Amino acid sequence: MGKEIVLVLGGGGAKGLAHIGTINALHELGYTIKEVVGTSIGALVGGIYCAGGLDALEKHMLGMSKTDYLRLVDITIGKEGWVKGDKLFEIIRKEIVADVEICDLDVAFTAVATDLKIHDAVALNSGSLFEAIRASISIPDFFTPVYKEDMKLVDGGILSPLPLEFVSNKDLPVIAVNLSGKPQTLNINEKKEKKRFPLISQLPLPSFKIASMDILISSFELMMMKICQQSILHYHPDFVVDVPWNSCLFHEFYKGKEQIELGYRLTLRRLDDKFNLVQ
Repeated sequence: MGKEIVLVLGGGGAKGLAHIGTINALHELGYTIKEVVGTSIGALVGGIYCAGGLDALEKHMLGMSKTDYLRLVDITIGKEGWVKGDKLFEIIRKEIVADVEICDLDVAFTAVATDLKIHDAVALNSGSLFEAIRASISIPDFFTPVYKEDMKLVDGGILSPLPLEFVSNKDLPVIAVNLSGKPQTLNINEKKEKKRFPLISQLPLPSFKIASMDILISSFELMMMKICQQSILHYHPDFVVDVPWNSCLFHEFYKGKEQIELGYRLTLRRLDDKFNLVQ
């Protein structure tokens, strides 16, 4: 297997910080990423990487506290979502990387979103990078949808949590990072900690909305796990990094250090042991 690859980055909330570790490991081993296809958090990390901002993103996430993400939540009153997302992308623009046209990126990039008008997943590989990422991360009932041309776009993970079907370069090996891998064994204290989504209760939302989000996130993760399994069986990527679905909770972006290290270790181990790709 050659050194040039296509990288497919799955969705899964804060677990997707493992994508940073995977990219670091691939670079360390001398691999050249020629194309990135990402959905949801995979689109966020992948798009920022393609724009040259991965180091800044990693630094930012390593410095995030338990409550920092609350400052990114800009509540809006409407029927289609509670968060506009403007604050998030203002931080990205100021501290991580500037918005660019996707066609100007040095690495081919596709963000995957779900179009509610045609009931299908769509590839966003032109226009504003930030707009494509914003559409791909638009969790229903949380972020407001993105309206682009005739499309009404929400989170790509609804239909394509591991978007292998959108790879355009069929001549290169495909490495996929699945954030819905088999669960890891937890000790008793960790099990107690992971029973609820405590930080959600700090959001300025009505109590009924907090309860519904708790159920929504759990249901969303289960759905993603099943779809990812089917996608891997159908498209047969050359190499899969399975990140345990319970490695952290959906919103625990303050666990950047642990998740980045996890993605790094899992990638090195799989490349070396299972596929013998290390030269």
